[in-house]
Amino acid sequence: MNKLVALTKALRDKAEAVGKSHSAWFLVFEVEAFLRDPSTTMLKATEEQYIVMVKRRLC
Repeated sequence: MNKLVALTKALRDKAEAVGKSHSAWFLVFEVEAFLRDPSTTMLKATEEQYIVMVKRRLC
């Protein structure tokens, strides 16, 4: 879980630097919702899947 938190913070920082990049912000909000309560997410992904998605957006 700590890895996902760190990656999400990095993605949030990147999204803030770039501006209103819709897909980056959607993923930030989605992962933050997953971290609060996994049952509230739209994508219904696992932690490992979110890690992969965030890593792809960071590249």
